Amino acid sequence: MATAAHPVEARAAPAGAPDSAEMDCNGMIKKPALWFKTLPAFANLRDGLFHNKFMRQMGRGQEDDEGNDVGGYFVVSDAGAAMLFETSQEASAWANSKYFVNVVFAPSLTYVDINNVKLAVVNEDDLVKLVLRYPKMKPLGGEAALSRTNSRTHTHTCTYTNVLTLNH
Repeated sequence: MATAAHPVEARAAPAGAPDSAEMDCNGMIKKPALWFKTLPAFANLRDGLFHNKFMRQMGRGQEDDEGNDVGGYFVVSDAGAAMLFETSQEASAWANSKYFVNVVFAPSLTYVDINNVKLAVVNEDDLVKLVLRYPKMKPLGGEAALSRTNSRTHTHTCTYTNVLTLNH
């Protein structure tokens, strides 16, 4: 119980972390994958690429296996399923591949246990980096096109001249 002498410290959720009122029983928010088009790096991808696809974002107060706050983080395999692969099995294999998904390319990478399944989750900046470095996305500019402005809030600036329309 909090008292004036011993106040309870509230932990602020990361910017963009969904409210707990929106969370499912696993502490995640399910959103249409079309949300990816709100990010400058993916704005020019055709809408049809995201048809009937969803992504999951961790809600406020959710923690990884080590007790770190991962509110606002995204499930890596969902990005792969939406933009890179035909099947969720291929997306899961990519998300679990240490060659493509690791802390060198995504320093925020951590894991959450959902129903005895370990899911890789990352923040928004690292999600963009992971997707853009995949060979299928190189026509969008890949790593070279992504510049990150480091301030209190991170913004992405992507410049590219050759935009590929991805077809599944």
